[in-house]
Amino acid sequence: MKFASIRDLRNQPGLIRRTVREEPVTLTANGRPFAIVLGLQEGEDPGEMERLIRQARAQKAVSRIRARWQESGQQAPTESEIEEEVRSARSARKG
Repeated sequence: MKFASIRDLRNQPGLIRRTVREEPVTLTANGRPFAIVLGLQEGEDPGEMERLIRQARAQKAVSRIRARWQESGQQAPTESEIEEEVRSARSARKG
Protein backbone atom coordinates (compact mmCIF):
# COMPACT_ATOMS: atom_id res chain seq x y z
CA MET A 1 0.00 0.00 0.00
CA LYS A 2 1.23 3.47 -0.86
CA PHE A 3 1.18 6.42 1.53
CA ALA A 4 0.70 10.07 0.64
CA SER A 5 0.29 13.15 2.78
CA ILE A 6 -2.68 15.44 2.49
CA ARG A 7 -0.20 17.99 1.15
CA ASP A 8 0.70 15.56 -1.67
CA LEU A 9 -2.98 15.28 -2.51
CA ARG A 10 -3.35 19.04 -2.64
CA ASN A 11 -0.13 19.65 -4.62
CA GLN A 12 -0.13 16.59 -6.90
CA PRO A 13 -3.70 15.39 -7.41
CA GLY A 14 -2.85 13.81 -10.77
CA LEU A 15 -0.17 11.62 -9.20
CA ILE A 16 -2.60 10.37 -6.57
CA ARG A 17 -5.25 9.73 -9.21
CA ARG A 18 -2.83 7.65 -11.29
CA THR A 19 -1.60 5.76 -8.24
CA VAL A 20 -5.04 4.70 -7.02
CA ARG A 21 -5.70 3.05 -10.37
CA GLU A 22 -3.05 0.49 -9.39
CA GLU A 23 -3.37 0.25 -5.61
CA PRO A 24 -5.01 1.95 -2.63
CA VAL A 25 -3.36 5.04 -1.17
CA THR A 26 -3.37 5.76 2.56
CA LEU A 27 -3.64 9.50 3.20
CA THR A 28 -1.77 10.93 6.17
CA ALA A 29 -1.89 14.18 8.10
CA ASN A 30 1.00 14.98 10.39
CA GLY A 31 2.33 11.49 9.70
CA ARG A 32 -0.84 9.74 10.88
CA PRO A 33 -3.11 7.78 8.54
CA PHE A 34 -6.67 9.07 8.38
CA ALA A 35 -8.16 7.77 5.12
CA ILE A 36 -7.75 5.23 2.38
CA VAL A 37 -8.40 6.19 -1.22
CA LEU A 38 -9.50 3.33 -3.46
CA GLY A 39 -9.69 3.49 -7.20
CA LEU A 40 -12.94 2.47 -8.87
CA GLN A 41 -13.12 0.30 -11.94
CA GLU A 42 -15.16 1.49 -14.92
CA GLY A 43 -18.83 1.10 -14.08
CA GLU A 44 -18.33 0.34 -10.38
CA ASP A 45 -20.94 1.86 -8.11
CA PRO A 46 -19.31 3.97 -5.37
CA GLY A 47 -22.34 3.44 -3.12
CA GLU A 48 -22.01 -0.33 -3.43
CA MET A 49 -18.28 -0.12 -2.64
CA GLU A 50 -19.03 1.93 0.47
CA ARG A 51 -21.67 -0.59 1.55
CA LEU A 52 -19.18 -3.45 1.18
CA ILE A 53 -16.57 -1.59 3.24
CA ARG A 54 -19.12 -0.89 5.98
CA GLN A 55 -20.14 -4.54 5.93
CA ALA A 56 -16.53 -5.67 6.30
CA ARG A 57 -16.03 -3.26 9.22
CA ALA A 58 -19.15 -4.60 10.92
CA GLN A 59 -18.00 -8.20 10.47
CA LYS A 60 -14.63 -7.31 11.95
CA ALA A 61 -16.32 -5.65 14.94
CA VAL A 62 -18.51 -8.70 15.56
CA SER A 63 -15.44 -10.96 15.38
CA ARG A 64 -13.67 -8.79 17.97
CA ILE A 65 -16.73 -8.88 20.22
CA ARG A 66 -16.97 -12.68 20.01
CA ALA A 67 -13.23 -13.06 20.69
CA ARG A 68 -13.46 -10.77 23.72
CA TRP A 69 -16.35 -12.78 25.13
CA GLN A 70 -14.53 -16.06 24.51
CA GLU A 71 -11.34 -14.81 26.17
CA SER A 72 -13.30 -13.75 29.25
CA GLY A 73 -14.74 -17.24 29.63
CA GLN A 74 -18.33 -16.09 29.30
CA GLN A 75 -20.87 -17.87 27.18
CA ALA A 76 -21.32 -16.62 23.63
CA PRO A 77 -23.09 -13.27 23.35
CA THR A 78 -26.67 -13.13 22.18
CA GLU A 79 -27.60 -11.22 19.05
CA SER A 80 -29.05 -8.42 21.18
CA GLU A 81 -25.78 -8.16 23.15
CA ILE A 82 -23.83 -7.96 19.90
CA GLU A 83 -26.20 -5.28 18.57
CA GLU A 84 -25.72 -3.28 21.78
CA GLU A 85 -21.92 -3.51 21.41
CA VAL A 86 -22.18 -2.33 17.79
CA ARG A 87 -24.41 0.61 18.79
CA SER A 88 -21.95 1.52 21.52
CA ALA A 89 -19.00 1.40 19.11
CA ARG A 90 -20.85 3.56 16.58
CA SER A 91 -21.70 6.13 19.25
CA ALA A 92 -18.08 6.24 20.38
CA ARG A 93 -16.87 6.69 16.80
CA LYS A 94 -19.26 9.59 16.18
CA GLY A 95 -18.04 11.00 19.49
